Amino acid sequence: MKILAFLFCLLGNLVSFAQEPPTYFPKKLAENPNQRSAEEWCNFAMELYAQDQFAEAIRYFDQAIAQKPDYKMAYFYRASCKEDLGDKSAALTDYQICMHLDPLFVEALFSKALLHYKMQDFQSAEQDFSKLLRLPRRETQTVYYQNVSYGNEKVIGGIFTLQSRNAEIYNYRSLARMKLQDLGGALADIDSAIMLNPHNPNYYINRGLVKVRQDKKESAMADYEQALRLSPENALALYNLQVIQGKSDANKLISFEDKFPPFYIKRANEALKSKLFSQAIADYDTAMILGDESPNTFYNRGYAKEKIGNLQGAIKDYTTAIHLKQDFTNAYIQRGNVYFKQKKFEKALQDYTHVLLWEKSNANVFYNRGLAHHYLKNREAACEDLKKAQELGMTEAQKAIASICK
Repeated sequence: MKILAFLFCLLGNLVSFAQEPPTYFPKKLAENPNQRSAEEWCNFAMELYAQDQFAEAIRYFDQAIAQKPDYKMAYFYRASCKEDLGDKSAALTDYQICMHLDPLFVEALFSKALLHYKMQDFQSAEQDFSKLLRLPRRETQTVYYQNVSYGNEKVIGGIFTLQSRNAEIYNYRSLARMKLQDLGGALADIDSAIMLNPHNPNYYINRGLVKVRQDKKESAMADYEQALRLSPENALALYNLQVIQGKSDANKLISFEDKFPPFYIKRANEALKSKLFSQAIADYDTAMILGDESPNTFYNRGYAKEKIGNLQGAIKDYTTAIHLKQDFTNAYIQRGNVYFKQKKFEKALQDYTHVLLWEKSNANVFYNRGLAHHYLKNREAACEDLKKAQELGMTEAQKAIASICK
């Protein structure tokens, strides 16, 4: 879950010895890294976090926490990084530490509740959302992107703050209660969400689903029709309306929180083949919101992002695909190619080397790694890889050998 924060890292009072510094860190920290403050480590972590370099950011948050073990904001953003990398259990642990350090830490509780929901622990999610509604309001400087990857709605470019959060909380608690078969509680909650925000079409979709389960089909149809008035091309509202009207399989009513990505994945794949990359990205986004977390979906979206020039976004998606599937060689290759485009030859070299652990006869990867070695001025290693690529049948390597290995 990507979070944008205006207040990053505050210097604390408790200081201890730092851990060993990360393998790579900015030149600003190169001198006497163990003497750097927790605030400095955290601020550099936030720079990486803002660039979606979550794995690297975690290393800096680790340093900040080592210097200040009660540093709640470092735990909070480290949790977000872990969540974005798919390590849900570790993220949950960090959110729980946040709540231990500050029982009124609304942002952490909100994130923890959403994560419980994504992990299908609906009882814990319901309890957390209920606690959120009871907590006193206090100033917050955290802003959440509304198209979070496990939510019930997608609003491109939209944001909401926790100061105006109650509609979302009621909506999420409604979804959790529906999963727990508490239809009366679910209906009361979604009614509250609509009262607070009557302009969100997805609230009407979810209320329609509750009403269908209560056998109130005419009332459900009215909700789907209202969703379509607010969002005329809303596929979920249209689909559910057709189900009630008998035009689709009655066993396939869907809500925005249900896992129903195949339609969007199929359409995204077709768009990708047609080189309609922006359209493909939009459909992959929707599939992910609906619960698809397969490595192939992240890989394909990363490829589409790469094609439209969003190289940092592509790297993020390839990295997530690799995290989900450790031997995903195509993801390593594509990420390596993006690093190569960015002239980050050392990182490209590392990715190509990972691939060759599994694919020892991949001529293309030997060729690419040879070029990376060349730009890193490793002439001997470059020539070795290029000659290996030629031996494996890559005729294009001949020109590079003639130029580099004279």
